[in-house]
Order: sequence, then C-alpha cells, then structure tokens
Amino acid sequence: MLQEQAGIVVNGAYANPGKDKSIFLRNGANQYTLILVDGQPLVDPSSLGGAVDLRLLSLEGIQRIEILRGARSLLYGSDAVAGVINLITTGAASPDPFTLHLRAAAQRYDTYEGNVAVSGTTEKLDYRLGYDYFTTGGLSEAVEPASSPETFDRDGATRQTLTASLSYRPTEQLTIRPALRRASFDGDYDAGSFQDADNSYTNELWLPSLAIDYVQDRYSLGARYNYAATDRVFQDAAFGESPFRGRAQQGDVFGNLTVGKQLQLTAGTQVRHESLEAGAGVADSPGCDQPGPLRTA
Repeated sequence: MLQEQAGIVVNGAYANPGKDKSIFLRNGANQYTLILVDGQPLVDPSSLGGAVDLRLLSLEGIQRIEILRGARSLLYGSDAVAGVINLITTGAASPDPFTLHLRAAAQRYDTYEGNVAVSGTTEKLDYRLGYDYFTTGGLSEAVEPASSPETFDRDGATRQTLTASLSYRPTEQLTIRPALRRASFDGDYDAGSFQDADNSYTNELWLPSLAIDYVQDRYSLGARYNYAATDRVFQDAAFGESPFRGRAQQGDVFGNLTVGKQLQLTAGTQVRHESLEAGAGVADSPGCDQPGPLRTA
C-alpha cells in the first residue's frame, strides 16, 4: 500500500515476502523516515540507523495511514528528516460492548492469512484485541542459471502479530490509552543472485506504550511513553549465527495553547535512550561471554 503512494518507494515491495524491505520517502534513506503507531514511535535499535523492519508490520487493525512528506524534525524528532508515516489503529467498530471480527484468505504459493479480533465500547471504555497470522511458501530469492541442473529451494516466511489497545475516559477531559504490539517474523533467504543457500532470519518485537491526554477549551496537555524491544538473529550457512538485541525507550511531554483564532503555541520535551548488543553471547552461546552494549545513545 505504501509503494502505491506518491513520493514513496519501498525497495523489495514486489519481491519475495521474506525479502528485506526499505522505505524511501522523497529519496530519503530508510532511517530518515519516522514510522508511528497511533503517534508512538516505532524504532528498532538493532537495525542500521534504528529503521524499523517493515516485515513486522501488518494491515490488521489499521484504520488509516497518515503521511507527512518533508522534514518534520521540529515536532517529531531527529528521525523525521524525510517525513513521517503514522499508522492509525482501528478503535471499536461498533457501539456494542462486544464485536467479533474474523477474516481468512488463501493465495498462490502456499500463502495463507487469517486474523481474529474482538472489540467493544462503553461509556468510558473502548478496547480491541486482535491476532494476525500470515505464512507463505514463497519463491526462491536466488535466480537459477539456465545451465543449472539443480532446482533452488523456495524461501518461505511467517509473520504473527498480536495487538491490544485500551482507551479509558475517567472524565470528559482526560483520556488514558495503554497499548501493546507483539510481532514476530521468520523468513528464509539465499546467498546471492545465483547462489541457493539454507539461510534464515528471525525478528521479534515487543512494543508496549502509554498515552495520556488532558483537553480543555483552549489548552491541552499530553504525555507519551513507549518501550521497544527487538531481538533479531541471522542464521547464515557460511558465517553461522549473528544475533542482535536492541532496546529503546522514549518519553514525551507536551502542551498546546490556542491564542485567538489563528495562533496556536506548542511546547514540549523528549527523552530517548537506545542500546544495542551484538555477538554470539547475546544468544547465550556456550563458551561466549556476555558482551556489553555495543551502542548506547
């Protein structure tokens, strides 16, 4: 869907589902586009530049996508050099206290997808809990030479996503929104254009977050906190296992004040911490010492 938008190129969008994906917004590199989920940053300290692995994302539970093109670092921080993509999740689909959502699909290349979700709304509470599963037999990432007597193996992929969100309104002015996203991806990849290989890649993401908003007639106050934990492992037939463990925390406090009919003042502050551990010790391999943080920001 992002690939079809003006000014956006997703490298690998039409390749094998297990192929790594990189987003370029107005030719800005992958790490210069900030991706948000309901206004909360989605970062991956275990990747180059902190860019999120797009293979972990699913349209399940997404109501709409907002795209802001151009530099937005003043309001969104240093990652928003090329622009911002905000994924807005679906709230309660109906005013009923309980609604069940079911979906299933089958496609070519042993591709199956299904999701189930429950949602509801009351006078002071909205909630949604969903689970999404995607699997495919895939294609071979490597191209078979015309003279090759071998048939290259297919490189499949599996993604699982669990989402939970809650919106609590104790008063008309105050809203509290905790949320949790759990995603995992397992995929196979080859060694090169004409080199079939039994390589695999896994990535797991935990993303708990909390948003608090207080709104009055002419001013509003907000607070945001999110924690991102990612564990990715490359299992290469030639080089062995390469694990990476990333952790990130971010907190924001801000306020808006409306003055007259045409002036709005915004002020806020942000605190952010990231760490990365890499090496065999991350996976608790026998005989390997636990390494310290490779990068802390």
